[in-house]
Amino acid sequence: MIAFTELENDRVLVSSGYMAGKLIEKLKELNLSGFEWAIGIPATIGGMVVQNAGAHGSTMRDIVSCVTFFENGKMMTLSGEELNFSYRDSYFKHHDSIIMSVELKLKRARKVEIEKNIKMFLEKRLNSQPQGRSLGSVFKNSIVPAGKLIEDAKLKGTKIGGIVVSDKHANFFINEDNGTAKDFFSLMCEVKLIVSNKFGIMLDEEIEYLKD
Repeated sequence: MIAFTELENDRVLVSSGYMAGKLIEKLKELNLSGFEWAIGIPATIGGMVVQNAGAHGSTMRDIVSCVTFFENGKMMTLSGEELNFSYRDSYFKHHDSIIMSVELKLKRARKVEIEKNIKMFLEKRLNSQPQGRSLGSVFKNSIVPAGKLIEDAKLKGTKIGGIVVSDKHANFFINEDNGTAKDFFSLMCEVKLIVSNKFGIMLDEEIEYLKD
């Protein structure tokens, strides 16, 4: 069941399957701010916690109060401080858990300010990221952003099958011609190899692999 409950002290309890976009609108109606940065991210709250998703300098670590989950036959709750959040990483990437609900800590703001933030973050996303079918950022950023390394390696526009390195942001691969998972993986390996040979840096994937 997809559920949402407003709690005291500017906190909300959200079920794992609640979509980010829907939550942003819900919080706006309640005059609660702190999650606007997630506008445009097509993800569930549970998935964002696992990944410690982030954008525009903010991440889930900043707003997660605690998470309730099922693990090893029992229900557990850990605080945000106990979840070992780091860059695109969390407790849940290293444990076989099923997230049930997430408690978020937010702050009061006027609706007009929240709407202003949403508009600003959405414009930033549209101006900096390509439109079209993609998996979002392919590689994690390190000291040098992955997109800059790929661009400096002159790999924008490189294409394998139906997947191409975006001309707008090199850390996005666009499916422009019915590309396959094999095409994507091949292009990713090619980009990693060339960047490694040119700069001595091995790019680390941000995307997650699902095994059938």
